[in-house]
Amino acid sequence: MIIKLPETESTNKYLNKLTKNQELKNKTIVITDIQTNGKGQHNNYWESEPYKNLTFSIFYKNINLDVNKQFYISIAVSLGITDFLKKININPKIKWPNDIYVNNKKICGILIENNIFKTTIKSTIIGIGLNVNQTKFTELTKNATSIKLITNKNYELNKLFNSLINNIDNNISTLIKKDFISLKSNYLNNMYLINKTHTFKIKNTKLIAKIKGIEDTGQLIVVDKNNNINKYFLKEIIF
Repeated sequence: MIIKLPETESTNKYLNKLTKNQELKNKTIVITDIQTNGKGQHNNYWESEPYKNLTFSIFYKNINLDVNKQFYISIAVSLGITDFLKKININPKIKWPNDIYVNNKKICGILIENNIFKTTIKSTIIGIGLNVNQTKFTELTKNATSIKLITNKNYELNKLFNSLINNIDNNISTLIKKDFISLKSNYLNNMYLINKTHTFKIKNTKLIAKIKGIEDTGQLIVVDKNNNINKYFLKEIIF
C-alpha cells in the first residue's frame, strides 16, 4: 500500500503514528513531495527541495530479527540503494553506518526506527531521502550531491521510485532469509574508505587509522599505525 501525501512534516513520523493506530500491511509506504521537517541521524535535519527528490518511509513487519543483528537492517537497505544507483551508472559507496556517498559527497540518507519486543525486532520503519533532481544545497548541506549533478540528466521520480523499492525489497528478502554472510560481504565490498588511511575523531582526540571492517553488532573496526585494533559504536567515532 502506498500513501501519497502532498506535504508532511516527516514521513517516518507519519508512518510511526499510523502503526500505533491501525494494523498496517507489510511494505506500507508513505511518500511525499514536500517534507518540511525531515529527520536524519541524531535528530539532524534532512534538507530536500520540494518536487525534486525522493522522500519516503517503508514499514516492514514480520522482520523477526534478533536485536543483536539489528545492524543488518542498515546493511540490507544500504545495499538496496547502492544496487539501484549502479543500475543507472552511478558508483556509490556506503559510509558507515548507512550514508550513501558518491565522489566523497552524500547522495542519500537513511533513518531506521525498529519496534523491539524483548530481544526480537518485530517490525521496522525505514526512512529514505535520496537527492535526485536538486542541484543547489544550503551551506549546511554543501557536502551533498544528487543524481542530476552526477549525470547531468533530469529524472522522473516515479520511475526511479519503483526501481529503488524493488532493489530494497530484494535485499530485505535476503535479510529475512538470514543470509548474513552474503549481506556482510556485499556491504564490505561497497564500503567507503575501507582499507584506506583516514583521520577520525575519538572524543577530543584525533586518530589516524584504516577501516578494516564491521562487527555483526555494527561496530566499526579500525587499525591504527601501531597495528592496534579498535572497535567503535556509532557516536563513539567521527569521520
